[in-house]
Amino acid sequence: MRGNGLSRLFEPGSRMFFIVPIIFAILSLIFGQYILGAVELVIVLFAYLLYMRVLKRREKNIIKYLESMTIRVDSASDNLLEDFPIPAAVVNLSNEEIIWCNARLPGAKDSQSRWFGLKISKVIDGFNLEWLRTNSADSMIATIGDQIFRVCGSVIPPSSVNDYETLATLFFIDITEQEALSQELSLAKPIVAIIQVDNYEELVKSTSSQDQFLLMAAVEARINEWCETGSGIFLKNDRDKYVYVFEERYLPTFVQSRFDILETVKSIKNFGNIPPTISIGISHGDDTLFDTLKNARLALTWRCQGAEIRWLSRTALPMNSTAE
Repeated sequence: MRGNGLSRLFEPGSRMFFIVPIIFAILSLIFGQYILGAVELVIVLFAYLLYMRVLKRREKNIIKYLESMTIRVDSASDNLLEDFPIPAAVVNLSNEEIIWCNARLPGAKDSQSRWFGLKISKVIDGFNLEWLRTNSADSMIATIGDQIFRVCGSVIPPSSVNDYETLATLFFIDITEQEALSQELSLAKPIVAIIQVDNYEELVKSTSSQDQFLLMAAVEARINEWCETGSGIFLKNDRDKYVYVFEERYLPTFVQSRFDILETVKSIKNFGNIPPTISIGISHGDDTLFDTLKNARLALTWRCQGAEIRWLSRTALPMNSTAE
């Protein structure tokens, strides 16, 4: 890097250099050195005005330099980057300070200058430019307020405008709506659960025909009531099996409750003093609904062969899932 201390003084974010002489000037006035204090204040004021002038000129030079690198569409387009239809910013790649940004950057409308000199991490929480310095990624995701952006950038090598700096141009593409749709699609993925009454044969043998009907009706009613919390589709598939299709968004609720339907069914009283028990085979994350159904059946078979899923009681998960 080239450049001397004086040029560094006029970089964005150097306003802090003016605080120290102002303090000295105030102290001089407090201790009765009025002439010295007044001279110091005049010098500081002159230096600050010069600083602002250099800053404005530098900003114009940077914009002109960036515009010279773009396609010439219209000779009358003097503020091409300023009028760019998406948020854009120019940053110092070495210290990640914002040198310039247009008014489309969230929070910068009509007051872009207040962002000048701030580190990009102050505007975008947790964001840095390491990916751009190392060329390890083409873009990064950033959140500003309630908006989500894909940030693309390009490095501007040192030139006559920035002879001791490497600058970078950042463009912010709003993907808030796409991310919301992607999240909704993920939450709407179908999950298939196959619920089986494990001891169906034993229950049938230990109760009369009338009691069998009442008992299975009670079991089905409890399962149906539980399924309603997931707003899915509940169907009886066989005399001892039920199919339940629901959306991914409801799975955390079921997991958090540890599939309390297992204990609810056990609490059903019957004349044979044998509590009904159920197993649940669950599959999700498959490419097709057919594969999801097939893997749910496989998960149920896997559980019935003695596999254990830690704290998920008698609930079986598909073999490509992880119980947490």
